[in-house]
Amino acid sequence: SSCGDGMIGGTEACDGGDLGGQDCTTQGFAGGVLACDASCMLDTSGCSTCGDGMLGGTEACDGANLAGQDCTTQGFDGGVLTCSAACTFDPSGCYACGDGVVSGPEECDAADLGGQDCLDLGHTGGDLACDPACIFDETGCTDLPLPIAGEVVFSELMTQPLALSDAEGEWIELYNPTATSFQLRTCTIDLVAPAESITIDVDLVIDPGMHVTLAPFSAGGPGFAPDFEWPAAMLTLPDVVGELQLDCGGVLVDAVAYDDGTTFPATPGATLQLDAAHLDAAANDLGASWCEGTASYFMGDLGTPGADNSYCSVDFCRLQFPLSLMDTASTVHTFYGRLYVEGLTDQSTSVDADPRVSGWVGYGPDGTDPAVDPAWVWVEGMPNAAWDGGAAGEPNNDEYQVDLMLPSVGVYDTAYRFSVDGGATFTYCDGDLPGSSNGYDVAQAGVLETTP
Repeated sequence: SSCGDGMIGGTEACDGGDLGGQDCTTQGFAGGVLACDASCMLDTSGCSTCGDGMLGGTEACDGANLAGQDCTTQGFDGGVLTCSAACTFDPSGCYACGDGVVSGPEECDAADLGGQDCLDLGHTGGDLACDPACIFDETGCTDLPLPIAGEVVFSELMTQPLALSDAEGEWIELYNPTATSFQLRTCTIDLVAPAESITIDVDLVIDPGMHVTLAPFSAGGPGFAPDFEWPAAMLTLPDVVGELQLDCGGVLVDAVAYDDGTTFPATPGATLQLDAAHLDAAANDLGASWCEGTASYFMGDLGTPGADNSYCSVDFCRLQFPLSLMDTASTVHTFYGRLYVEGLTDQSTSVDADPRVSGWVGYGPDGTDPAVDPAWVWVEGMPNAAWDGGAAGEPNNDEYQVDLMLPSVGVYDTAYRFSVDGGATFTYCDGDLPGSSNGYDVAQAGVLETTP
């Protein structure tokens, strides 16, 4: 045989493709491609020993020898390229901004925020985002303060729903009586006994003069969409006799301890509602500052979730003028009535109008009680724009007026009535000086006689 004929013979170690069953590993290398040179001797130049720091054979790299490659030449944005034990590139230390996975020096990557949020970055709320350079975008974060004592108050509680079970129908309303917006995230609502607590774990901002509602999570909700839902069974409001506390940042912001009806309202199906004239932390400690909800919000349950509370009572009203009138039927006369509601009508000496307040004049059969006799006819009036309580000597009162077309020939009683809860309930007013302060007396009703 001769070298080059492809057959091993004589002293040949190999011949062409005939390596005599040898490969790089039989020659003491880790791998690679063994060849045969022109003199029919084994050529180990294509073999490699991974780990010797020398590139050889099919090695992409060896130890620190990366063959001039780095993360950027491998298609990444940066990082540290290394060599694996198998002498292949290890890109695990490389990063590519935009691949949706936080790696390397990236703060974030697309929606992957690395488990961080605005609170972790020192803010009190808001939405953290990631910019195209994989750096946190904090423009959506907010730094609204947490409230301190008295700056947010309990304003309405549904402890005994009838339309739904307690687990579905209970709810809490908070009110902000200040001129500052507050963040309620991280605040807790705590029931003193039995000890139960919920933490507000999402952004919940309460603006000046506004309300937020909180309720246990349920499939259908409490009859409206609450602003925050707490995990079911984490907090159950006692029907009667319970104390709730609002704590923010370790500060007791407000507390209310309601009872079994001794001083606080306790009517099933109606909320405990803080009087619109007493929306502060001191007043809501007193049962006298609370009343039953009167507006239907869901299947007969009464309250005003998320809306302005009503005034709890008319403190005084009176049929002012005329107290006695005789005239022909169908003529028109103006009837006046006066009203006092603490915290409302005493704000100025003119009429402090409020959409929850309405005044009506009525007439009915002589000697009858307008609160119970359905024969009475009522006509709604309006605030008297010309009213000057200071000039009239009644600076705390407001005056309403009604233009009434006199009814058919007959003798009637007349009276005023006022509502401070949008028409859900009424207080009836006769014409004597104390007005409603001493109750309605049919003998003190106005007198109306119409003639042909």
